[in-house]
Amino acid sequence: MVEAADGSLVVTWFSSRSFETLLHQAFDPSGPYTREELVQWAAIRDALDEETRTRELGCWAVVSSDGGETWSEKVDTVVGSPHGPILLSDGRLFYAGKFSTGGELGYKGGPYQGRIGAAESLDHGRTWRELSEITPMPEHRALEYHELHAVEAADGRIIVQIRNHQEPHRCELLQTESFDGGHTWAQLRTTGLWGYPSHLVRLGNGNLLCTYSHRREPRGNRVAISTGHGVTWSQPVELTSGGGKDFGYPSTVELDSGDLLTLWYDRQPHERDARLHLLRWRLRA
Repeated sequence: MVEAADGSLVVTWFSSRSFETLLHQAFDPSGPYTREELVQWAAIRDALDEETRTRELGCWAVVSSDGGETWSEKVDTVVGSPHGPILLSDGRLFYAGKFSTGGELGYKGGPYQGRIGAAESLDHGRTWRELSEITPMPEHRALEYHELHAVEAADGRIIVQIRNHQEPHRCELLQTESFDGGHTWAQLRTTGLWGYPSHLVRLGNGNLLCTYSHRREPRGNRVAISTGHGVTWSQPVELTSGGGKDFGYPSTVELDSGDLLTLWYDRQPHERDARLHLLRWRLRA
């Protein structure tokens, strides 16, 4: 969710059908799921017919002009990514992500093409258009990039970080910058930060904060700071320790008090359901 320049609330999400393949495989008698779980999941799937599941596939936004009391019909955001768009200083909504297939099955049953880049909205989230494409590293395929997020630095540059699962720099956060409002992009490079995905925010003092999960020992959520508009990042600091096989996606906001609030999820191997965790903390001076 993001607040647009006119005060509207904009909620973005994406849908996928990749679970259908996983569900089919899970019905193997040697699989790890109970019969009750599989029946429940199949009932949820079958509650929507083929036409509805196909129609709802994609990357979407809804807008509220009355503080969340009512919402618009959904619109295509052109790109999608878990942490969603950001508000720029010029009033535009800027969305870095993977380009949508437009309602067709894409990568692993999801709504995505093999391109990454940015979309923008000039009317506070009510319509979206493609703005630019980000070129992958020469050794990489954009299809294997995931979960982009952006932040506008104090000097006006737009920074985008990307989750990467390819060699070289496997599982390191990649980064690119735009100095013309998101129309063109510098060559991708590694930040040296191992983990994924990143959430970026500019703090009140102009520094940038990167929050991300670290899914190898020692496991936990980590943060890094940039005091130079994202050119370099500090050594990561452990924010939380531990975590199951499936955890993370931390996102952080700065409160008026100067405290920081970070939200993430965690699912332990012996637990079926994930839990949400919320931490209030403060950077040392």
